[in-house]
Amino acid sequence: MSSKASGSGAGAEVDNYTNLHLAAAAFLHPPNPPHNKQCPCDTKTSPAQVLERNKHIRVYHNEPSPYDYNAGCYLVKETRYSTLGRWHAPSDDLVADDAATGSSVVAIGWRVEGAADGEGGTRIYYMDKNGFPQERANRTSFAPTVKEELETELPKPEELVPPTPGWKQTPISNVEPETGLDATAFPAISPLYTTKLAAVRSEDGMIHVLYQVRDYSI
Repeated sequence: MSSKASGSGAGAEVDNYTNLHLAAAAFLHPPNPPHNKQCPCDTKTSPAQVLERNKHIRVYHNEPSPYDYNAGCYLVKETRYSTLGRWHAPSDDLVADDAATGSSVVAIGWRVEGAADGEGGTRIYYMDKNGFPQERANRTSFAPTVKEELETELPKPEELVPPTPGWKQTPISNVEPETGLDATAFPAISPLYTTKLAAVRSEDGMIHVLYQVRDYSI
């Protein structure tokens, strides 16, 4: 990696690839069965069936875009790990193509309650090029098409065919959530452009995204 000097050492401009943001989500498949309390009066219990579960990890990172159509933007991309497939880049690894330069990335894994097959997915949060937080969601896939080569040399930017992100983008809303209008949209807010992001999923299934606004409060 290289760096470009822009004045004295304290003001040196570090190469974009030396300060990437990472996020990750992990889960087991098949999922753990629901926890059922056992009556104390039961004296005999049958041994629980032990399922062979595979570990899955999804890692997300940002990187400068090599494309002309979104020059100056960052991409958010996904790398996967599974017990059987090990580390690999899926064919649908492009999460978003409109991230702000150096945007932070956070991930929340989720599972549909009561789904026997472990149906679920991941939600990714990042700052877009206009300074607004964005949410993208994708369903869990256990048999993705793996990219054949990870270390191929990229062609010139003007020769690249822009891919389409396979992740669904939540629309931004300009209405208050209390009105009930467009309740599925991400609320329009005015965050600090350089804010970091954090997200957590509470026991009631709600996802809470934390950010810093322009008066520096959270």
